[in-house]
Amino acid sequence: MPCPLSLYILIIFRAIFYFENLILTIDIFLIYFSINNIYTYCSTILKLYFFEKNMKKTLLLPILITQSTLLFAAGNPVAVGDVLGRDLSVTGFGSLGHLGLLASSNNVVQVMNATPYVNIVQNVTVAGFKVDTYWGAKARSRFTWSSSFTSATSQINNLSNQQKPHVAYNLWSSTPNPATQVCASYSSSGACTAYTWKKGSFRCDAFVKWLYTKTGNGDLGGSFPNTTFGSSLLTITRT
Repeated sequence: MPCPLSLYILIIFRAIFYFENLILTIDIFLIYFSINNIYTYCSTILKLYFFEKNMKKTLLLPILITQSTLLFAAGNPVAVGDVLGRDLSVTGFGSLGHLGLLASSNNVVQVMNATPYVNIVQNVTVAGFKVDTYWGAKARSRFTWSSSFTSATSQINNLSNQQKPHVAYNLWSSTPNPATQVCASYSSSGACTAYTWKKGSFRCDAFVKWLYTKTGNGDLGGSFPNTTFGSSLLTITRT
């Protein structure tokens, strides 16, 4: 007799959502009511058993490989300038990602959607950065800084603290829009006598890109955090 449609549906369902022995009783029950011939019934049960044994090997292997790849790829940052990545903590949009930059040992600077002109620019620990699925850390072969500073940490902290009171969060743009100083008043001779800050805005990837550019390490590029994390400048993957 031809194999009933319900059996095909059952096999497809088990191939996609395989849980060993969890719904064996349901399988047998459904097959029993789908097949009238006892010999065909027994043969189908045996075929399903061997099918599941093979599917277990077929489906489990790539899962284990993927998990192993993530495990070994998701290394911690080791040097100032390392770019950290993780899933975006927004349901359905996790793969777009979130980025931060290692400013010093166990100190990650990042931009978050928080109170404008107060705490958009934040500093967290490496563990504090890993609030969602962690991607790992990538690095440039050599991270440099401007000669007017004593270290990369000094310049990154200076830039971050400078921007913090003057920037808001911008969800829609990957282009850096830093706050800048502009003249607020002039003398009679036309010289500037006072300065103020023109407000700016950042998204997490835009801020990391801006820090890289300001410290003289080049343009990471990318239109989203995940593509910036894949920048050709980041040639080292921490393990």
